[in-house]
Amino acid sequence: MTHGILQCIPPINAVAAAIAAATALIGGEHCVECHEYGSTCTLSWTSDLGPTSHSSRQSACPAAAAETMESFLSDAAADERAQAAQQRQQSDFFVRFPHLREFFCGGTAAAINIVVTFPPNKVMFRQQLFGLNTWQAFENVRSEGWMMLYRGVKPPLLQAMVSKSIMFGLYNFYDELLTSHFGEIKGLNLVAAGMAGTSEAVLAPFERAQTLLQTPKFNREIAGAYDAIVHVNKYGLKEHYRGLTAILCRNGPGNILFFGLRGPLRDLFPRGDTAAATMTNDFICGAMLGAVISTFTFPINVARTRMQSVYGQPFIGPLEALQLTYAERGHSVRRLYRGVQMNFFRSLLSWGIINSTYEKLKSIT
Repeated sequence: MTHGILQCIPPINAVAAAIAAATALIGGEHCVECHEYGSTCTLSWTSDLGPTSHSSRQSACPAAAAETMESFLSDAAADERAQAAQQRQQSDFFVRFPHLREFFCGGTAAAINIVVTFPPNKVMFRQQLFGLNTWQAFENVRSEGWMMLYRGVKPPLLQAMVSKSIMFGLYNFYDELLTSHFGEIKGLNLVAAGMAGTSEAVLAPFERAQTLLQTPKFNREIAGAYDAIVHVNKYGLKEHYRGLTAILCRNGPGNILFFGLRGPLRDLFPRGDTAAATMTNDFICGAMLGAVISTFTFPINVARTRMQSVYGQPFIGPLEALQLTYAERGHSVRRLYRGVQMNFFRSLLSWGIINSTYEKLKSIT
């Protein structure tokens, strides 16, 4: 009972302070220095009964009471914000694991891109493999029927998701790792880009299966992605990595060019005032880089396609594959570059989608 009464004392004191403040306003109590009613002061108070020190009557000053209440509310709001931030941190997966944001955004952007660009990529593949012009390659794909259009999409979908996830995620990881060890050194990010590109080479079996599925002579022999892996697996692990040297020659320099030029190129564009303008700038930046880099590495991709379009046969290197293709196409450089136009426009669209989607996902996660 006594404990309950004691608990009531602070509220009673607060009520008394409020009554005293009201009395000060009504009864003519004022500050002896500023002579204002209810003024904020740090001196002394007087009334009909004589001067009273401010310290003993501070609770009677309305301004002081308001100041105390404002301080209390401010502290309460700060505590609430801190608690909300802590809850967000605990619930936000990417706050707890910041590196995984790069992996997620890169993989998701790649998946969206593959669904959109797979058909033109298939036309380009036929040009690379058979030396057809664009219309001939299109007719070749169309003659198989629309049901076959997305045949072989699973390997590139998985490969692209994991590949771009590794590309963006490991680049960010390697860049921070190297910076923490060596400090801010110009060009260190290019080393991180090369390392990320080399790491992507572990996914060569995905490209291997995709190439076999897109080669017409295997349409009846190989039913799907799993069947392609089973056929290749008969010849051991090495067969899964046929064409690895060409992939390494493509990925390393390609990543260095992309991450090395993306920042400087993006800075040339005016700052977007809206989300749509920003996304458009990111699309153009990615499209330009992707188109130029893919054209630069096109002969390497021709060699990779030639190397990976068979299985169970003797291994050849990228240079030998290019020489064979060059000879088969009448020693014509122009024919060696068959499919480069389709590759250019596919990369223009593909890397525009990847870069803009990646940046957009980063901004909302």
